[in-house]
Amino acid sequence: MKPNRLRPRVPTGEMALFEEFNLLVNYDYQPFEQATREYPGCDEAVTVTSVVMGEKLEIMHLLTDVQIEDFESRILENLNG
Repeated sequence: MKPNRLRPRVPTGEMALFEEFNLLVNYDYQPFEQATREYPGCDEAVTVTSVVMGEKLEIMHLLTDVQIEDFESRILENLNG
């Protein structure tokens, strides 16, 4: 199967949050893209894909939308430093 050359791969990353709980947050990052005549552009965004506590306990299903949005905001702040 050929890779889709029209759409670039979404950058991914991980960030340690709340070190006292040893949380590792994995995310997809969408950088800002300027609008053109043919393309509407897009805003910068982070989407949390998983939250792992300790070495292997996935806890994203236990978090509220507000908590996940807080993680996304913290990651964006860190990226824009």
